[in-house]
Amino acid sequence: MYLSYYGFNKEPFHITPDPDFFFMSPSHKEALAAVVYGVEKGLGFVAMTGEVGTGKTTILRAYLERIRRTRIRPIFMFNPNLTFEALLVHLLHELGIDGRGKSERWMLHYLMRALVHEVGKDKRVVLIIDEAQHMPNQTLEKLRLISNLETMDYKLMQMVLVGQPELDVKLSDYSMRQIRQRIAVRAKLRALTPKEGIDYIRHRITHAGANPDAVMTLAAMKAIVKASEGYPRAMNIMCDNALVSGLGYQCKPITPKIAREVIREFKGGRSMPNLRWAGAALAGAAIASACFAVPMFWNQTRSEAATAHVNNIAHAAALTAPQNLPSAVPAVASQEEVSE
Repeated sequence: MYLSYYGFNKEPFHITPDPDFFFMSPSHKEALAAVVYGVEKGLGFVAMTGEVGTGKTTILRAYLERIRRTRIRPIFMFNPNLTFEALLVHLLHELGIDGRGKSERWMLHYLMRALVHEVGKDKRVVLIIDEAQHMPNQTLEKLRLISNLETMDYKLMQMVLVGQPELDVKLSDYSMRQIRQRIAVRAKLRALTPKEGIDYIRHRITHAGANPDAVMTLAAMKAIVKASEGYPRAMNIMCDNALVSGLGYQCKPITPKIAREVIREFKGGRSMPNLRWAGAALAGAAIASACFAVPMFWNQTRSEAATAHVNNIAHAAALTAPQNLPSAVPAVASQEEVSE
């Protein structure tokens, strides 16, 4: 809804992972390199962990995009809360074999045959398990049985475990020592530093086709980065809401005032209204200078917020305007229209 106003050709702050906007901070670069190296070298297990919102799934999407049309055949699992038998059925299904109702021994045997067949076609199978901290302990521990499927030179299936710090806790348990010893490469995602956070916001704005300095002030960026504690997902949410709010106020670039309003809303606070536009002399000027308006309630959804901000301002102005002034002003009006 704000694309044309800020000059974007696409939305810059998607909440869903988008490899097109992948920002290579040192931490993200290291994690992606760990996955690439572990799979290419046939090392068996690779583990990548990080807090919620640090960009783990975005790295996976970037990796999947990287290996398109290569000899690597990925099997991606985003819901690992399965028994080991159900996991084997899923793997066999992905490789064109129906394992339903078969024994674990039968499925492991035919899984090895299928993997050898893939090797014969110069394909390497990699199992990528997202949210691996949710995998039952018994299933996670028995992944070593799949890891045992190997030739003299390399593992027949590579496995990438991706999860939150709870995965590290789970793997540190004594009962997990066998699989823990099989993890050849580990990577840990960190939150962005303040400088990296500002670079991240500027990167996404630029990639969406706009000039960062014309979209958001440096002070506003710093406020959002600080409030996000360096987590990209939180930055995306706050930046997106700031752009919606800026459209409602007809204000660009985004000011620290708007950033602070969005931060309060993100953290569960409320901004109190203050109808200081009263008086006929301020009726038109209030809308034209809406950038400096005191924040209004944000009880509406994001899609309603932009219209609601200016409608509330217009309504307050109309209540105190002289009789010869219009009783309503369009929700989004240009400064020329307001001045007329």
